[in-house]
Amino acid sequence: EGSQNVIDKLRNRAVTRLQSIPRRARRRLGGKPVRSPDLSLRSTAGYRIAATLHLPEGDGPHPAVLLCPGTDAPGSVFLGWTEPLNAAEIAASGVAVLRFDPAGRGESLGAEDYGGLEHQDNVRVALRALLAHSAVDG
Repeated sequence: EGSQNVIDKLRNRAVTRLQSIPRRARRRLGGKPVRSPDLSLRSTAGYRIAATLHLPEGDGPHPAVLLCPGTDAPGSVFLGWTEPLNAAEIAASGVAVLRFDPAGRGESLGAEDYGGLEHQDNVRVALRALLAHSAVDG
């Protein structure tokens, strides 16, 4: 039981440290807090496409970037630290970021298309939504 307490304390310390990384990254980049509203887009075929818009502080308009996951990943790949920059880091630097789950992945409905025509349509739909947002400099 004593060793389990030590393990729990170490795990909690590690989690706290990992959770502080985004705050440290924002300070390092000189960025500000980020808002991340979820969006529900519709593909041309009618599938619900889950997306999240990461917005820097302020009304904008902000420059923007669309993050498209690879042929086998959901949009959440841009939340962690496996990519060179993640969505929160980019948004903290003053750029609006839209990431999405292509059809059949993550929270999106539809069939997996592995980068085919349906996924290409998802990119087009996401880009249109990004450019149409009032906080984005189209």
